[in-house]
Amino acid sequence: MLVYMVVPFIRMNCFSSLHRLIIIASCLGLTLPTLVLHAKAQASSGTSISLQSKQIENTAGSPHRNTKNSPAKTPPFQLTNKANRFIQRVTGITFLSEIISNSVAGYVLKKKLGGKVTAHLKTWSLTDLLAGKIESIKISLRGCNIKGAPLGTIAIHSENPIWYNYRKHSNERRDFKVPVMMNIDMLLDQATAASALQTNKVASSLGALKLDLPGLGAQQLAVLNPQVAITDGLITINALLLTAGAQEETGVPIMISGNPKLEGDSRIVLENIAVSSPEIVEPQKFAQFIEELLNPIVNFSRFDRPTMAFRLNSLIVKDGAVKGTGHLLLAPHPAQPGPVLSSKVSKSTN
Repeated sequence: MLVYMVVPFIRMNCFSSLHRLIIIASCLGLTLPTLVLHAKAQASSGTSISLQSKQIENTAGSPHRNTKNSPAKTPPFQLTNKANRFIQRVTGITFLSEIISNSVAGYVLKKKLGGKVTAHLKTWSLTDLLAGKIESIKISLRGCNIKGAPLGTIAIHSENPIWYNYRKHSNERRDFKVPVMMNIDMLLDQATAASALQTNKVASSLGALKLDLPGLGAQQLAVLNPQVAITDGLITINALLLTAGAQEETGVPIMISGNPKLEGDSRIVLENIAVSSPEIVEPQKFAQFIEELLNPIVNFSRFDRPTMAFRLNSLIVKDGAVKGTGHLLLAPHPAQPGPVLSSKVSKSTN
């Protein structure tokens, strides 16, 4: 009896929908790199997502708590019926769909980011997965890079169930249907930081330091050949400082050290800055100038968008590496207002 029930179900829901399963995993694989690259996004104006973050607190809870031993969360959307989920689970359909999704999502991420990538998607059933409903996502990235810039070691896991619309229609975009909280653990060692400083993207940003000098007007500084050293609570950078566009021979060798500190959950500043250089007469005064020029090193609130915000929970500099934990909130795009009828049309309808 069970065979007669299961075989038609597999025929209708599994094999005929396999291509849709691959589409979902591919869409997720193409979407997840934005979780890693959010800090590279340019600041843009728009509605704040603070209201949407309040919505997610009801389903996700606090992002600071440990989720390994937490009970299963009730999704804020409707799932397929229990009988359907039971049949798919006992027949192995759910297990097979998870294996395929993990493989496809890992392949897409590895192709875009390189390095070692593992992906684990957990769902309630194949039917729910085809509808874009996922119980949890775990992503591990090691030795990956984007446009030549190394990313270090990153682990991402979802805090609450996900509903993602992977179909693109004329009136709908590929988008999250409910807000999603992602917990992120990051590790950047000394070798990775040194490699990142040598990339063109980072080098160009280091050459964008501007200052106003009395009698000379606006000047732009460039930092060449930066070398980084990470010790317990201290970051030291050796570099060549010169005016942008000048010959390298005119540069001043300089060593800058400081203690990185997390202010609140959105700003990283460098405290107790010390400057050492044979060409600088008063290094203490120059250190105060550098502190005002550089800080904050990172201000995550500048990158807030109506659909995305990142905050850092902790920052630790120890054992030759920088470790950080944070959470990323992804929210659906704000609903577009409907078309406004003209007065002539409204009068004719009356």
